[in-house]
Amino acid sequence: MKLDKNAVVEDVVIADPDVILSDAEREELEELRAERDQRIAAKRAAEEIEKKGLLSVTLNLPPAAGKGITLAGREYLHGRTYVVNNDVKWAIEEAERRCWAHESSLHESENKGRKQRRAYVNA
Repeated sequence: MKLDKNAVVEDVVIADPDVILSDAEREELEELRAERDQRIAAKRAAEEIEKKGLLSVTLNLPPAAGKGITLAGREYLHGRTYVVNNDVKWAIEEAERRCWAHESSLHESENKGRKQRRAYVNA
């Protein structure tokens, strides 16, 4: 069946929105829409903040440090990668640096008095 662009459809009834909804119902609907829009905006903002705030960190510890680091009751194990916020990442990296400094201080006395080897490259 082919329709003509200029054809008039007589059976379609377009209702007036004022007739369908009362004033109270229309106000309630507008309030619900506004609340929904606020929830959606808040959710998007929270997701954006969460995306910006999360960073990955891979824990690399020396042998003297053991299996991992415990921070705020959560254990972070050597060799694993964690997605954390910036504050936790900073704390983990600081603990890692301190572990490596401690490791180097343990072996400092072993290397005292030894000559440092020099690597020469023949050109």
